This record gives sequence, structure tokens and C-alpha cells, in this order.
Amino acid sequence: MLQAEMPFGSWRESELTFARIVKGQLTLPQHFSIEAVDLITKLLEVDESARLGSQGTDSVKAHPWFDGIDWKGLAERAVPVPHDIISRIKAHMDSRPVDIVTSTHSPVGDIEKLNTPEWFEDW
Repeated sequence: MLQAEMPFGSWRESELTFARIVKGQLTLPQHFSIEAVDLITKLLEVDESARLGSQGTDSVKAHPWFDGIDWKGLAERAVPVPHDIISRIKAHMDSRPVDIVTSTHSPVGDIEKLNTPEWFEDW
């Protein structure tokens, strides 16, 4: 997802990726930040007792990749939706046929609703 792609690709690619993870042989793209590589590597640690998160969620939250995250604000739904996410959803909605966009199944009728904590409650 850091590459804007599905994480494991096709079924066959998924099987190969899972096998590499189990063997501790997953290769990550060089353009990933040091923090991202460290986080992914520690989350995929083969030894369960050494895996990031095995001692609780606070160890994951404290990882440097999450520096600056307002965990309390997220829990309280007080953090606004990032502009990048709003623009991606808007672009996706704008590219859909009108009858689908205005469907009652669409959780967002107005893009401004994305900045309210309740925007995802109906999902």
C-alpha cells in the first residue's frame, strides 16, 4: 500500500510472498523509508515472541514510523481526514457514472462530510 498497489498481487504472487515472509526473506523496495522498512520487518518477524506488537499495541504505536500520530485524537474521532484521502475519494467518486455516485449505497454524498468524525459510521 505504500507503493499504491495491492500488497500481494495475484494468488500466485501471494503464495510466493507468504513463503518469503515465513522464511524471513522478504525484500522491500529501496525507496521505502528506513522507518517503514523497520516497521514492516518487525511486524513480519518470524519469531512470534520477538515480533513487534507481541508485547501489546503500545509497542506498535511507539514505533518511529508513527511519530506525530495523535492516537488519543484518533480514538476520540477528533482528527480530521487527511486531504490526500479526501482528494483520492473525490477523484474516485468523480470518475464513477452518475447513477452510481448518487446511489443510496454511497456513504458520502458530500465531500465535506469526510471531515466529520461520523463520515464512516454507516460503512
